[in-house]
Amino acid sequence: MTDVLELADQLLASATNFSEDRNIPRLSKLRGEALTALNRASEAEEVLEQARKAAQQQEALPLLWRIHLALGKCFQTQRRYAAAEESLLVARDIIEQLAPNVPGESLRSDFLEHTHTLLSIMPQSPQRDAKRAYDGLTAREREIAVRIARGQSTREIAKALVISERTVETHIGNILSKLGYNARTQIAAWATEKGLMKMEQ
Repeated sequence: MTDVLELADQLLASATNFSEDRNIPRLSKLRGEALTALNRASEAEEVLEQARKAAQQQEALPLLWRIHLALGKCFQTQRRYAAAEESLLVARDIIEQLAPNVPGESLRSDFLEHTHTLLSIMPQSPQRDAKRAYDGLTAREREIAVRIARGQSTREIAKALVISERTVETHIGNILSKLGYNARTQIAAWATEKGLMKMEQ
């Protein structure tokens, strides 16, 4: 990781030959991540904050959420869990802004799944505790499981949740995969067993 830090410093130094602005957010992010890995958290935080401000000014959202992720990790190494959660929630909000611009529903779904996996370092919260208690299903997936248990069709679920039928099918596929099932009837039995039928319609 020392090599990464040295490389980032060299790149930043060479960039200064072309511009007086030493704050190149992508390189600053790399440098901050290296400093975090080397347990130099206070330096890392300063560098990452500079990167965040620059990325924000440039409206570079695809980079900005990654900087917030790096900041979240940095805060966690300092055991500043509230700050870490706040930074990771900002990253999640930015991801949700970017998602509608990802072309194609399959790519969009992959993007959201991958980015949310990266954000899984988030400190525990009631929402995350609930996800763990329900075999990794998200709140939306649990809602769909309940509707399946109530006998609703894909079309009925899509209409009730104001989403496309294809999105419902994607959620159902994810539910089956997470639970290790291959039939909707198994989802219905699982939802009943977990006491989810008490959820409001």
